[in-house]
Amino acid sequence: MKKGINLNKRTIGPWANFEFALRKDEHAGFIEWYSSHSFRLKKTPFSNHYSSFLYVVPKEVKNIPEQGLIRVKTGELHKEIHLPPNSTYGHYSNQAYIVEGYELLNIDSLPKPRISKDELLFYVAEEWAGADDYPLFRKEMAYNLLSCQKDFFGTGGIGVETFAPTGTKQTMKFLKSSINHLLPEDFKKHNDIFEYDFIEKEGDLKITNERRNNPHSNEISFNDMSKLPTNLSIQIPLIIPDDFPHKSISYLNPDVLDYQLSALLFKPVIEPNLIEEFTNLAKETSEYIDKNYTEETLLIDRLSLIKIACASCRLEMKNKLDEDMLPGIKDELLGMFKEYAEEHRDRMIAGGRRYNIPITPLPLRLNLTVDANKFYKEIFAVDKLNEEIGVTWMSTETLKQRPNLKYINDFTILNSLTELNNANLILQRKNYSEILVVDYSK
Repeated sequence: MKKGINLNKRTIGPWANFEFALRKDEHAGFIEWYSSHSFRLKKTPFSNHYSSFLYVVPKEVKNIPEQGLIRVKTGELHKEIHLPPNSTYGHYSNQAYIVEGYELLNIDSLPKPRISKDELLFYVAEEWAGADDYPLFRKEMAYNLLSCQKDFFGTGGIGVETFAPTGTKQTMKFLKSSINHLLPEDFKKHNDIFEYDFIEKEGDLKITNERRNNPHSNEISFNDMSKLPTNLSIQIPLIIPDDFPHKSISYLNPDVLDYQLSALLFKPVIEPNLIEEFTNLAKETSEYIDKNYTEETLLIDRLSLIKIACASCRLEMKNKLDEDMLPGIKDELLGMFKEYAEEHRDRMIAGGRRYNIPITPLPLRLNLTVDANKFYKEIFAVDKLNEEIGVTWMSTETLKQRPNLKYINDFTILNSLTELNNANLILQRKNYSEILVVDYSK
């Protein structure tokens, strides 16, 4: 079996179940506009596999979506016959259908992966022989790979910081190798959909910072294995237990690929009223850990619960994040950081050096542009005033009236807000007309 898979170079597979079904459904796929009146259908958003036809939209056909999954109702087929010189064999070229209508398809209607959730959790830690005794380890690995979508909180992705309390550099190398074997080659480099980065040295940290501040990809998950002071937002502390014997697997499991690609299609909807509930629960979790397990402030990323909940939706193949998920996600977050805090405490009692606690990015340490830094200071000042009168979301129009921002143009304002959003320092809604500070110092 191949050691690595390049999604764009596939000819006979391996295909995810939904990709295989769409390849058989001649006029169904993900719409990609070719011009203002014509489009093509991609059979998968993860590679350049298209339907053979161009679809031409006449004026009388209205409201075809800009993007999404559709099935086209076709009319007449137009095609050209191409006959090479001195040949009796020809072929059709420039085949185009006239569009008579379309049907919107739901992601839920696509075939599900070949394996179950429990089987996926087994396979993501298959190389770690003792993983059965550590269910959180399996979940943490899965969430890191399934990621979360780009949304009101900015660039998507799940950040992990890995610890091997009694392990060696070889343990970290083995973890990197085992994760590498769970990913197609396309996800290990720049692409529009999902990117996975490893941070092992200062140069890797700088590159990941730059990619998240100016993202080419909608989702960037990463694993910080460097022990360097970090300004990246960490959602999960991944601890490799001491008694983990392991075996080596040097190929990508096509069933894991099937599950991951299917899960990445889901963009879970988050109800607005749940946003503050999730951020407050993260704060409560942090306070509980501080009170019971550490003697210092452990600043848990306020977006941890939201991002983990989105990854959990993908694991469960759900399209909506609802209130029923809150208790389970809170228990998981508590378990993850409790495990971390216990390891940290034991290490300190033994006289070892302090771990690099996985904390959220702090503004003074962020590698932001001058404009973004200026905006963050002003936003923070307005947020303090709003807090006194019980207001949470602030209007961008009100912000623009601040004396220090009054003469800055709209282009610079939008760029600065986008940069802060990508850094997970502010939340936004209604196309940046309203913003909310994610204040980790409260």
